[in-house]
Amino acid sequence: MVRQSLTALVLLLGLWVQAADVTLADGFAWLENQCFDGRGNLFFSDSTHGEVWRLFQQNDNRYHMERLQSDFRSVLGLDVDARRDEVLAVVVRLEGRRHVARNYLIAFRAESPSLYRIVAELPARGNGLVVDGRYAYVSSARGVLPGKGAVYRVDLDQGTAQIFARGLNDANGLALDARKRELYVAELTTGAIRVYNLETGSQVRSHRVLDSPSTAWLDDVVVDSERGWLYGTDFAKGRVVGFSLQDEAAPLVEIAVGLKNPTSVAFGRGEGFRDCSLYVTEGGGLSSRETSRRLLELPHVRCSGGHN
Repeated sequence: MVRQSLTALVLLLGLWVQAADVTLADGFAWLENQCFDGRGNLFFSDSTHGEVWRLFQQNDNRYHMERLQSDFRSVLGLDVDARRDEVLAVVVRLEGRRHVARNYLIAFRAESPSLYRIVAELPARGNGLVVDGRYAYVSSARGVLPGKGAVYRVDLDQGTAQIFARGLNDANGLALDARKRELYVAELTTGAIRVYNLETGSQVRSHRVLDSPSTAWLDDVVVDSERGWLYGTDFAKGRVVGFSLQDEAAPLVEIAVGLKNPTSVAFGRGEGFRDCSLYVTEGGGLSSRETSRRLLELPHVRCSGGHN
């Protein structure tokens, strides 16, 4: 199903392009995160129902969906551990007769979706997730008080979690710049991004992306380091924005507007998914009866002339 919801022209990377969103999947309450395995699969999490779904194309060139996991209270961040060919997920699982909530990083294989293993128990409820070699980085707001947020670094071989960065406000989305060895951490309610050196753990700089923290929430981010741009989801105002990392004085660019509480953004990877497109999930549905949230594609965001 294709929905042309945005007909305005936006200026991006010196090119005029027409932004239009394409609905790839719908009928969800709160989609939270997504990841690509590079082999034709897009995995995305439904936080409200505690599920992981897979989107893929078959010989008919149409997208198909498959539910892989549904054993959790909620599922948040997702990424792929290429070393083990596993999908990693940040989850909350209810345990025991009293249904005590426990926070885990789990792993499973796409070909064996009914099975998963616990990689590590997390000290607090996690959110964003990125994988870099033998380490996974997990963001956590750790409550509502300012300065209590943190990023955990999980040793995937040892199954241990330690604090990598602390003192954040509502630590949420994570993005990795593998070339520069930097980790981007989005603060939900301040609209700021803190950037850390992966080797030393020190903060090297920060960026102010959204200037109205009371009405604009920076949920998730992705970095295009080759072109010097960052893209983020504004949960409160229902938009995807672009931000120049090379010229912070340049105005913020609205890539798409009119979305329903966008929660994550990622560039496509693998067969069936365009690496020039941004893929976006929508959230915000508090009830399991809500079915209006979607998985979207925003074509031609970072391609010269609008081609792959």
